[in-house]
Amino acid sequence: MRICEDTPFKSSRARFRHSLSTSVNGWKPSRLLHEAVEPKKIEVKLMESTLQERPDHPINLCHSFNAQETSHRLSKALRRRDRRLSIVAAMKRFQPPRPGEKENKIADLEDIGREARAFSVTGVDAALVITDMLSYGFETAELSRNANVLRTSNLDLGMAIARHDLINDPVQIAEAAVAGAAAVNIIAAAALPKIMELMDAVTAMGIESVVECHTELERDLRSYEEGCHQ
Repeated sequence: MRICEDTPFKSSRARFRHSLSTSVNGWKPSRLLHEAVEPKKIEVKLMESTLQERPDHPINLCHSFNAQETSHRLSKALRRRDRRLSIVAAMKRFQPPRPGEKENKIADLEDIGREARAFSVTGVDAALVITDMLSYGFETAELSRNANVLRTSNLDLGMAIARHDLINDPVQIAEAAVAGAAAVNIIAAAALPKIMELMDAVTAMGIESVVECHTELERDLRSYEEGCHQ
């Protein structure tokens, strides 16, 4: 059903969008988050510089051409038919310390493939791989190894894996898709003004997203613009 431009709902929607837009334009990340996001932006620039020399690189191709469809592997995995609680395992070696604290090591996870298989066998529905080497001890290459280990055939891709990182550019989404991720976790506070661009990129590349919100502004913008499930 289409809603005409002059309906009360449309006018209310426009006013709400204007209100959110005004809030977003004046939005700034917190100091700690800003300090974490800036190095990621440098990583993106370095990656793009390398990719310019390889127009046929899989990441460039994924970024340039729309996927034919979205598999919805993550959302399907989280919708258990028996309606029991879904389980998502976060894979990380370290937990970033608070100022003045020592590095908090969580697990060795020396054999990534073995850990991924163990998660799958014990009933975990999906895995969240945090690809931040400095803060969490994982790199993007290990995301790809996880996906390859879980794949049993071209028809059975195994347990869904989502990439968790400070996503602020579509090229990071393309990198995740090429590595075999079924989804990306986007922290809204790290990229609020670019949420629409990032969501469009997720759709174009045929994967899904989990948008992590911690404030009413982040929640309202995300849910209103994209019609997400909360």
